[in-house]
Parts: sequence; structure tokens; C-alpha cells
Amino acid sequence: MPRRVLIVGKDGRTDAIAEACTRSDSKPALYAFSEMPIPGLLEKCREVFIGSLTDVERVAEIVTSVRPDLAIIGPEEPLQAGFVDALLRLGVPTFGPPQRLAAIETSKSWARDLLDRYDIPGNPEHRLFRSETDLYAYVESSDPLSSSPMG
Repeated sequence: MPRRVLIVGKDGRTDAIAEACTRSDSKPALYAFSEMPIPGLLEKCREVFIGSLTDVERVAEIVTSVRPDLAIIGPEEPLQAGFVDALLRLGVPTFGPPQRLAAIETSKSWARDLLDRYDIPGNPEHRLFRSETDLYAYVESSDPLSSSPMG
């Protein structure tokens, strides 16, 4: 019986992952969970489940139905929603970072703070505004266009 692989995604990257899996010597049985019926996935997968890529309960239902040997998560939304954590709790080895580590992909402010904290070069000047009042005060106290290459 071929190994079962669950692919989670909604875009060209997801289709590319499915395509790579079809080229595997082991010829796994592919299943997908997507927000829409992507033609490439419909063609390559035994079954495509449609739903929200932030619905952790739905992915658990799919796992119960499919019993995948491996899951591959493509986009950031399911990573941020905790799909990897849920899949690992269900005993499914998963390619993708757990929710806590996915923050490098899903939160620009978290990533910039990490670069600042460890003095990693290449971090452009940035500010995090937690309210409109702070944003307006910053704009009024500076001339953000004066340092622009266009200004």
C-alpha cells in the first residue's frame, strides 16, 4: 500500500509540492486540504478537501479520514493557526514549523525584533505602532518622505 501524504495549501506552491511528490520513486497516494479546488491538485490527488486553512478542527477530521503518513504544509496561514502542532499531536510527521517557530514567517514585527535582539545585519529601520495615535504622532514629528529616494 502506498504511503499517504496530506498536502495543505492554496496556491502554485502547493501544486508544485504535489508535483514533486508525484515524481517520488515511492509514488505516494496524495490528498490535499485547500481553500479552493485547484485544478492541479484535483488532477494529482485522490481526494481534495475544501475548507479554511485556519480551521484546526477540520484538519483533525481529515487526518481521521485519510490517516496520512506525512503532512506537508505550504502557506503561512495554517502554520500560524497551529496545524503542525495539531498534526504532531495526532501522530502525523509534518513538514513545517510549529506555531511558535512559524512566527518568523507570519509576523514581520516578531522577525524584526529577533534581528534587533541578536544584532543581525540587514534589518531596515522600522517602527511598530500599536495605535493610530502613535502612528499620527510619528508622522507629524518626522518627514518620512525626506529620506525617500523619490523625495
